[in-house]
Amino acid sequence: MNDFFELSGLEEEYLRRALESGMRVRYLKELFLWAQGDLQALLPHATLVCVHADENGKVLRIDCLASTKQTQDQFQHLCDPESGFVVRIARYCRSQRRYPCLLGVPGADVQPQLFSGTTGNDEGPPILSRFQSEMMRHGLRNFLAHGVDRVAGGVTFFSFFSLPDGLGARQAYFADLLLPSMHLAYLRVLAAGEKDQGAVAKGADTLLTKREIEILHWVTQGKSREEIGAVLAISPVTVKNHMHKIYRKLNVQNRVQAVMRGHALGLTARFTS
Repeated sequence: MNDFFELSGLEEEYLRRALESGMRVRYLKELFLWAQGDLQALLPHATLVCVHADENGKVLRIDCLASTKQTQDQFQHLCDPESGFVVRIARYCRSQRRYPCLLGVPGADVQPQLFSGTTGNDEGPPILSRFQSEMMRHGLRNFLAHGVDRVAGGVTFFSFFSLPDGLGARQAYFADLLLPSMHLAYLRVLAAGEKDQGAVAKGADTLLTKREIEILHWVTQGKSREEIGAVLAISPVTVKNHMHKIYRKLNVQNRVQAVMRGHALGLTARFTS
């Protein structure tokens, strides 16, 4: 990626925020919040898959950070450590030294020169056509992938899926700028030694407990602590304690921010009375 772009004032602010908040990522849930928060301003996406591999390309861990619930088949297709779609993308990018890699299905508005080195009149290697066919079968319009190779800490690879149409060199440039922060943030997550290493991060599905989602739902309805306590048959003090936990988990400071973040992550959409 050799292009240089002059950033607007707003883009400079988005980049500063993303870099600063990325330095505070230590755990998987913080990585999820970062991906669904500040990274979205420059690289909007629905799903981010993070891969850690050794120098020989053996996958050591995969984490899928998705704002919407995935079926087991969807997860298996993307994240199987032996033959998952992301693993095959990573192998291709590494073997061809093509970073970043942006690929869309036919009809998607993606600049053709970023189809991993293809040109507007070149359909590219057969493997890219197979990737596109596979993406169409699984409802994936595009992906933007980037990675760090042969450095201390091992190989890391990041694939963004379901980005808005109209992507091209500018978004690839943002991925270049953000890659060192993503690499270091993911290494810190790995170093934290969390349990169930290699398991998918269920993202929004495990971010809050069922009770916390209940409380957040009633907050979105404008109810006070006393009213929520009455609905759930718990004390207002207990509601307050739950709210503090929600703020901490969502990395927000108040009710308004909690409602906005919960809506963005689709948390309250999962509420059933």
